[in-house]
Amino acid sequence: APSSSPALLGAGGSSMIRVEVEGAGFLYRQVRHMVGALVAVGEGRMQPSVIADALKVGGSAEPGQGGSFRGWNVAPAKGLFLHQVHYPPEVDEPGRLLYPEYAHDDWGRLMYRIPEESGGEDG
Repeated sequence: APSSSPALLGAGGSSMIRVEVEGAGFLYRQVRHMVGALVAVGEGRMQPSVIADALKVGGSAEPGQGGSFRGWNVAPAKGLFLHQVHYPPEVDEPGRLLYPEYAHDDWGRLMYRIPEESGGEDG
């Protein structure tokens, strides 16, 4: 059973935990939700199966399950920071334009929006 005053402790008795997340992109507050859910499981306030159920593909439950409490709090932004960003090598070359067929300004920015490729039928 969880203690009445759970303490979240890291290595060596530290009150800080480190969570590293890597991905191609994130939704608004996504990482804070992920950390909040993990903290709730670690403190015994939520079963790990709640996370597994939330990640099921094809579920019929609405987001937030009709406005009910999801079982965790969003982790505060305090201490959250972006450490590093990785780009494909071709993006990091200052002299290379990603879309050379389109007009660019003096700083390499596109002058207008790139038309989206049509995935539909011709005509």
